[in-house]
Amino acid sequence: MAGSMLENFRQHSTDKTSSMAEQATSRRRFLFAAGAATLVVASGCDGVNVRPGRPDPVRAEVDELVSGLERGLRSGGWMAVERYFSDDYHSTMSGIRERLDDRRQREFAPDWRLLVNRVLTQDKRVSVSLRWSHRWNDLKGKPQKRDGESELLLRRERGELRIVDIRGNML
Repeated sequence: MAGSMLENFRQHSTDKTSSMAEQATSRRRFLFAAGAATLVVASGCDGVNVRPGRPDPVRAEVDELVSGLERGLRSGGWMAVERYFSDDYHSTMSGIRERLDDRRQREFAPDWRLLVNRVLTQDKRVSVSLRWSHRWNDLKGKPQKRDGESELLLRRERGELRIVDIRGNML
């Protein structure tokens, strides 16, 4: 009698364990499917039809523009970065121009890092989310730094992307 009760208990315990394993597997499958569906929906939001494994030509052009801007900021001065801005924007850039020229006088060994987070395109406009860091030595040789996030708004002019506006405080 005791042996049969022990056998029933073992059978019931095994059934319960396999049932819990099946539930856990079901839960994992559901979470995987939900995650995949979210990824599909999120990746379709940028308005560009880019298939996985294929290079995005707009992203490549944005990366090239941002790396050129980064090199220009390192070399300092307005002349090094003005070619990346829209012709319309040059008239309203006096504040940025003055800051860049002033920094060139006060900063030694400037180092800029610009990292593109995301690129969203809609019609002829491109929105670029950036993380940036700026490090330099002041007149006394003391290291300084600033970090932040900005958004570049771009538009195509004469076949090239140009900066139309900067949101945030990058420059």
